[in-house]
Amino acid sequence: MRTLFTSESVTEGHPDKICDQISDGILDALLAIDPNSRCACETTAEPGAVHIMGEITTAATVNYIEIARQIIREIGYTKPEYGFDADTCEISCSLHTQSADIAQGVDMALEAKEAIDTDGLGAGDQGMMFGFACDETPERMPLPITLAHRITRRLAAVRKNGELFYLRPDGKAQVTVEYENGKPVRVNTVVLSTQHDEDADPLTLRQDMIERVIKPCIPAEMLDAETKYYINPTGRFVLGGPAADTGLTGRKIIVDTYGGYARHGGGAFSGKDATKVDRSAAYMARNIAKTIVEAGAAHRCEIQLSYAIGVARPVSIYVETAGTNTIPEAEIFRWIERNYDLRPAGIIKKLGLRAPVFAKTAAYGHFGRDDAEFSWEKCDPKALAELKAMVDEFIAKGGTYVDTAFVYHDGASETALREALVERYPRNAYTLATKCLAWACASKEEAQACLPTSLERLGVDYIDYYLLHNLGGARTVKFDEYDMWNYVAKAKADGLVRHVGFSMHDGPETLDEILTAHLEVDFVQLQVNYLDWDDPVTQSARCMEVAAAHGKPVIIMEPVRGGRLANLPERGAAVLAAADPDASQASWAYRYCLDLPGVLTVLAGASTLEQMQDNIAFMKDFRPLDPQERAAVDRVQAIFHGMHLIPCTSCRYCVDGCPQHIAIPNLFALMNTKQLYHDWNADFYYEDVHTGPGRKASDCIRCGQCERICPQHLPIRQLVADVAKEFEKPQA
Repeated sequence: MRTLFTSESVTEGHPDKICDQISDGILDALLAIDPNSRCACETTAEPGAVHIMGEITTAATVNYIEIARQIIREIGYTKPEYGFDADTCEISCSLHTQSADIAQGVDMALEAKEAIDTDGLGAGDQGMMFGFACDETPERMPLPITLAHRITRRLAAVRKNGELFYLRPDGKAQVTVEYENGKPVRVNTVVLSTQHDEDADPLTLRQDMIERVIKPCIPAEMLDAETKYYINPTGRFVLGGPAADTGLTGRKIIVDTYGGYARHGGGAFSGKDATKVDRSAAYMARNIAKTIVEAGAAHRCEIQLSYAIGVARPVSIYVETAGTNTIPEAEIFRWIERNYDLRPAGIIKKLGLRAPVFAKTAAYGHFGRDDAEFSWEKCDPKALAELKAMVDEFIAKGGTYVDTAFVYHDGASETALREALVERYPRNAYTLATKCLAWACASKEEAQACLPTSLERLGVDYIDYYLLHNLGGARTVKFDEYDMWNYVAKAKADGLVRHVGFSMHDGPETLDEILTAHLEVDFVQLQVNYLDWDDPVTQSARCMEVAAAHGKPVIIMEPVRGGRLANLPERGAAVLAAADPDASQASWAYRYCLDLPGVLTVLAGASTLEQMQDNIAFMKDFRPLDPQERAAVDRVQAIFHGMHLIPCTSCRYCVDGCPQHIAIPNLFALMNTKQLYHDWNADFYYEDVHTGPGRKASDCIRCGQCERICPQHLPIRQLVADVAKEFEKPQA
């Protein structure tokens, strides 16, 4: 059976898209200063005038009118003869704060008010939201809208680079794809309308549009002699943009989503901050649907999420695969429930939606793009398969102790372990540890909800080793304030945990103080490795002595110092290779720690199956370090002591707490690399660090949140400034 389906895209100069871009430009400007800004900014444009209206609550001060003018300039409306000009159009604002009735539901969810849940953020609106994905294109988008967007982006590019100088900003592209038994086989029709100068030749324009705009965007095999082209069908398109047609925010929502191929609910996107679930939940639903298709669980998938205003958890979750699923939809539904926090706060955190990432979405679609800001487009269906393989290798080689934490990967670590470990092996095959960061919680209720949440995520009845994580200084005070010691003691008495302990990075004085005050502690987790053994801050040796004096066994963390002792500089690697050429650098670090008295176990992290295999290879014939080997380790330690390295362990707590989402550990790793290896490329900073996992160092706003959360007590603000000074130099 042959069918036709059509989708449309519009250029950034279309009057509705001008409005979308102004609204999202204002939103980004607010979020750049105040990440907690509430914004529902609407824009309308007409001949010679722009009006900005809506509800904005923010601590930021921005020039709304200048933002609008700059956006209009960047679009290309810079000449009076266009009938609409950035410098002469009238711009007015009618803005007020968010309604108190709405705000009270967003500030504190109904679940928090009724003590059902500890998450304080409620949905900013009611309604139903959809996300969709299919395997028609590599972008996991329907082919018609994908091709339409390509054409409009190409149309803007040849205008802006001067290749087709007679073009003006407004334009539309419409693509009709022919399907056979649900599979796209050819492009049936292309409609392209573009604004142009008064004296543009119609025949030249038609030829240019077909040969220089359309054909470069559509695979040749999808075009044939029967493909129809309609270029400016009215014969004239001189007057365009707001001079010809009033523009409104959100009117092109079908262009923004899936081109009509899938359903859309809720409201418009542009100008709305992420507390408005009609935007953020639609983004999350897209991420879920795309992940399902990427994983091969379905050839097409539509997810519906619905919310009640002021309520955090979705009212309903619906999965529709149109019969293309390879596993039951019920299993897909359960997988979504286990792996996704669909409360507004959870969505915002997972997708990083407190940052100024929205301006690019306002033209050429919100989905199916690989721009760095489009976090909802990033999914990794291979990750779970890799984790299962690592678990299998670990268990097969006799491993038993598995460590995670409530906050790792925003809770995804616990849910992933449930699927990879708990649901596949008997409970007596492994020992499970997880941790609670009570000091990062906003209330006693939230802190004490960590344990039941971890039990639920992991799918177990008890935790073998439960840790109060990263004590020291003000953080210890928080644990006391939230009565966490009594809470975990009761949990132990109730059989929810078998052993209670704590972790810390502070020195021996802090350790002694806590152990003296809390005799109920069963064990401690300490940062110990041969690099930190006599470090004046960490003082691993003294901490081990204190633990022994209190009769507490030690679980060692950071045995390879955040990977530094598994990837030594050339001088250090040569020392160890001379002593034992067959041993991995990591194995030296593990053997050093395992040989210490009072050690319960050593945590060995791994990101890949190969790393896992390397970590456990040496254990089958484990032996302590002999005197010659210990002397080799001492020589490597001396090499490090001659360097001024940033003692960052890449815990990434600072990244989670950074309002600018700067990948701080990546910046510090680059600084250390310069010292350690001397074989580094300055361009790496620009090519990877600040364009890839995080923003550049100079984007730091010096709020100090990173330093308050850092377990190493690093002067992060100064160090980040040092990175900017070192690497942010004009490029040749």
